[in-house]
This record gives sequence, structure tokens and C-alpha cells, in this order.
Amino acid sequence: YLFLIATILIIVGLIPLFLTREPTKTRQHIRLAGLPIRKLKRDYISVGAFGVENTLSIFLWPTFIGLFILIDNTVYAKIGLLTTIAIISSILAAYAIGKIIDNKKGRALLRANAVANSGLQLARPFISTYPGAFLVSVANDIVTSGYRMPYQKGWYDAADDLPGYRIVYIASMEWFSSLCKSSIWWFLVLLTGFFTDRTVLNVGFILAAIASMLIMTEKFKALNVKKP
Repeated sequence: YLFLIATILIIVGLIPLFLTREPTKTRQHIRLAGLPIRKLKRDYISVGAFGVENTLSIFLWPTFIGLFILIDNTVYAKIGLLTTIAIISSILAAYAIGKIIDNKKGRALLRANAVANSGLQLARPFISTYPGAFLVSVANDIVTSGYRMPYQKGWYDAADDLPGYRIVYIASMEWFSSLCKSSIWWFLVLLTGFFTDRTVLNVGFILAAIASMLIMTEKFKALNVKKP
């Protein structure tokens, strides 16, 4: 029943999108030749790190909580409560984050939260209680919004600065991000043949911390502070 309701809501949410005019010219010839890949290498590195950090956070942390923290019969209810409060916290923080980005402080916000997020990733292996998991989850959702919102603004503005190559730019970035994510997951899969589940999860958190720091390699023009 929940999936049915979610499906209906998603379809309803898509209706306004389908009714809007397509902003990109259709049936155009997509070409890779001419895309300044060398000049965009920092974009590829940061996008790859962005994707890796997100996928590891989304899947490893709930797995860690379920296996090593919430091990009684109320595990699903507690995870649901924890996730709900974390999401609400990130939504409430989004408005303040948007105001900071509008005030041309997006890069400072991105870097501060990327560093904070890296610290949270390194702290996760040491969490052993529900209150600790609760605090880390709420803090993580806030700092994730803190770096994700300015990053995505800079990323999509960078695509707009490449007329004729916007689709190719985004598609190639997504391809590289997916390659990085699949490589990391296969690496963790291989580790399961030699180490315990907890050790593999801890390695994943360390990789997520490194990826969070690599996000700061971006050089998006939209996040530059304009001098008065």
C-alpha cells in the first residue's frame, strides 16, 4: 500500500513537469568532439567524489546501524524514526543554506560542510548507541545539504556555460561518477572475502571521508565570491 501511494504521488508530481515547455532543443545532434575535457578535469574529479560520498553514505550507514547498533526487535521502527527526524532537520536547514548561497558564500559553505561531513564519516565506526546514531544522522543530513546545494548550483551553472555541450557535459559527468561508484563498490565486495563485515563497513566510511574532502577540488565559477 505504501508503494502504491508513493507511486501515485510521484506521478502527480511529474504532471507539472510534463506540462512545461522543453527548455532544451530536441532532436539535436549530440557530439563529444570539442568538449574541453582537460579544462574540466577538476569537475570530473569532484563529481566522481560527490557521487562516491553520496552512495556510500546512503547505503553503508543504515546497514551499519541495523547490524551493529539496533539489534533488537524494534530495529525498523527506530531506523524509521531516526530517518524521519534527520530528513525533517535537513529540510528546515535548506532555507538557511539557500540564503547563504544567494549571498555569494556558496564555496565557503560547501567547504565547511564537506570538512564537517568528512569528520562525521570518520566518527561513524565508533558509534555504538542509539542516541549516538541519532545525533550523527541528524548532523549528517544537515551538513550533506550544506555541501550538496551549493555544489549542484555550481555544477549546473557550469553546464550552462558550455553552450552546445550542456547535455554532453552532464552525461559525461554522470558516466564518470557511475564508474567511480561501481569501482568503489566492487572494491568493497572484494574486501568481504578477506575481512569481517564490520571492517569492510569501516573501510567504506574512510573512503567516504576521503571522497568528501575531494569534493572541494571543484572550481565552479558560480561559487566564486564577486568582489564589490
